[in-house]
Amino acid sequence: MNFIKKFSSLFKSKGLQTVPNQGGGWFPVVSESFDGAWQQGVEITNADMLAHGAVYACVSLIASDIGKLPISVTQNQGGIWMKVDSSFDSLFRTPNNYQNRAQFFCAWIVSKQLNGNAYALKVRNASGRVIGLKLLDPKKVKVLVAEDDSVFYQINGGTALQSSGDALTIPARDIIHDRGICLHHPLVGVSPITAAAIAAGQGLAIQKTSAQFFANGSKASGVLSAPGTITDETANRLKAHWDAKYSGENAGKTAILGDGLHFEPMTITAVDSQLLEQLQFTDKQV
Repeated sequence: MNFIKKFSSLFKSKGLQTVPNQGGGWFPVVSESFDGAWQQGVEITNADMLAHGAVYACVSLIASDIGKLPISVTQNQGGIWMKVDSSFDSLFRTPNNYQNRAQFFCAWIVSKQLNGNAYALKVRNASGRVIGLKLLDPKKVKVLVAEDDSVFYQINGGTALQSSGDALTIPARDIIHDRGICLHHPLVGVSPITAAAIAAGQGLAIQKTSAQFFANGSKASGVLSAPGTITDETANRLKAHWDAKYSGENAGKTAILGDGLHFEPMTITAVDSQLLEQLQFTDKQV
């Protein structure tokens, strides 16, 4: 990285401007789960998305299958593309000193799926030949455009293995930028899981509600009603008594009600809400 630090200062005077993100690239939030969710502080992050089983399965299956694919360098010989020996064969076998080919490309596709962008830094020797490739943390990379439309990349914190480091500005020739579909800006890809954000958010909400339901002894919440008018003090006392005796670990115990008190369940049952059907629907959507 020393040669990069040496020349990064040369690009600070080019009038570089940060490319607007518009929901892709380094922005950690995937999408709004419903209209107005951002204003209410409800966000779906990549970590939230991966907590949904279908999202995790899709990402891992796609990335691992692509990571298994071999790489061949070909050359057009008489109109036929033929495999040829290349000086880059060793680079493809071992892109860096901590990943083999399968691991490298698997991580590449995971980055592209989750963030819409994958960035690989070209490591060069003294003669300028590429001798290694290191994936960058997409959340720490920003795309910059100079006044003459030349593209640069600002790295904040080093490679995917490093959590801290100096901010570096690197020309596009030293970065491989594999971006997904560019819906907002030609240099910023959008993750495909953006389209699954609402379905995954719904599925996670269903699972959380189900977990709370079973943690409560599979007993629905409800209303404790009295036949006549009661004071706020009496209502608060009854509520505190009920919560202490018949909720949480005590859920499912037998309650004895007097003075005309009546308990009415309010939470819709799993059958009425078509819980399994809804979960299956969110999986199919993802």
